[in-house]
Amino acid sequence: MNRRLRRRYPASTVAGRTATGLSEIKDLMDIILETPINIPRIMSLVDIYLSQFSIPATFDRVTHSPMLLKIHVCIRGIYRIVLHSPSFRTDSDVHRQVMTFWPRLAPWCMYIMHYMVVEYADFVNSVAPDHLDYFANTPTYAVQYMYEMVSLDEVKRTLAISFPGLLINMTNAWIVAVEEHVPVCNYLYISIRKWLQDDDQSAYGDISRAINTIPMPRLMGCLLRIISYVQERLVPLPWDMLRNNMVMFFLLCSENHQFRLNSLLKHSVPWICRLITYVRHYLDKYPEEMERAAQHFTVSFAYLAPALEGAPEWIIQAVENRLIVSLAWYSNNGHRLSLPQDLNMLAVRRLFELLTTNTIWRSVLRPTFRSLRQVDFSFLDNDPGDRNTSFLVEKWKLLRGAVDIRWKFRCIFRQEAYDVCMNTETEMGECCDVRVVDQNFAPRHAKGIQTPIEDFV
Repeated sequence: MNRRLRRRYPASTVAGRTATGLSEIKDLMDIILETPINIPRIMSLVDIYLSQFSIPATFDRVTHSPMLLKIHVCIRGIYRIVLHSPSFRTDSDVHRQVMTFWPRLAPWCMYIMHYMVVEYADFVNSVAPDHLDYFANTPTYAVQYMYEMVSLDEVKRTLAISFPGLLINMTNAWIVAVEEHVPVCNYLYISIRKWLQDDDQSAYGDISRAINTIPMPRLMGCLLRIISYVQERLVPLPWDMLRNNMVMFFLLCSENHQFRLNSLLKHSVPWICRLITYVRHYLDKYPEEMERAAQHFTVSFAYLAPALEGAPEWIIQAVENRLIVSLAWYSNNGHRLSLPQDLNMLAVRRLFELLTTNTIWRSVLRPTFRSLRQVDFSFLDNDPGDRNTSFLVEKWKLLRGAVDIRWKFRCIFRQEAYDVCMNTETEMGECCDVRVVDQNFAPRHAKGIQTPIEDFV
């Protein structure tokens, strides 16, 4: 670092003091937040403090609180340069100098995640009350700084070698943040979702090892908290806590990556459908909370769509727990939820496709037929003409048409043969040559198989 920049700081305000008073931290924050951003001054300040401190093995309130306050200033200063300074992207010298702080600040960020989030309860109980206000945002800035840096290709390429434990560290912090309701959990979710859904996951190291370190009881505990919202019928509903638990459980157990846990999915599908049902009834009583409930439907449908692809039995569970009735309610009230329609329509479209296609299975056809009889379809006649509503009307017509045709030609009596081939590759109502289709979907009379009475609807 340029020595002339260091001389711009009086010794009494930087290196001369060993104890850090809150007034000094306020002065340092004024330097960090001054406008325009004084990049040389911030980098000089950060370099001095990082050279002055080493990462401790534990956390002691008396010894380490003043040190962490200065590290907070360092992280916030570099993060402000990375995020808000055009010079970081246009000036190669500034970019190179700022990037030299990443290997020095990343271990501090991991230290903050462990002692200020994973051990959140002990940290809050041990820190002096007047320091808590300053420490409240420290994990947030640490996560945001790591997120911005890992988004850079030059950092991502070497992340698996430089910091192989970073993803494990942040995943553990995220789980505890959700359990303890630490405000940083939203930023942790955004970061971990980016890594798990990145096209080049190999850059982040062995992600499977990170996920496998999550104890099963903690994930099951997350599902149990979701179930408790249904069973306890809380009023008012804790929307933020509900959302945090749902997004964590759904991301770590989703169909979108190879770490899906089948046993948890099988247990979760009926409960998620019951939760949607409870939220529907809740909003019918308290319509003023519609906007707060919007994200619940987005997350739930986005989770159910890939989850139901696992097996027809999961579709049966969802239908028996009133998924079709919930979709009808959503179709009638979705315009009041202020949802990101284009994003949410992808999940709803997939749900309708799964329900329509899987009525070829009589075990799915029966509960689907019963559920459709419970729905008041008068809302389909009130089509306002907008694109999303027209799309829903079309999907409902396809589902009802498929169920009507397949129910009409179902086997009713013993020895009665199919007149309709259930193969999805053919037009509904027209049989096809069994030699060119899947034998499971061909009509029994075409295969010369006697239909046992147990198979009848």
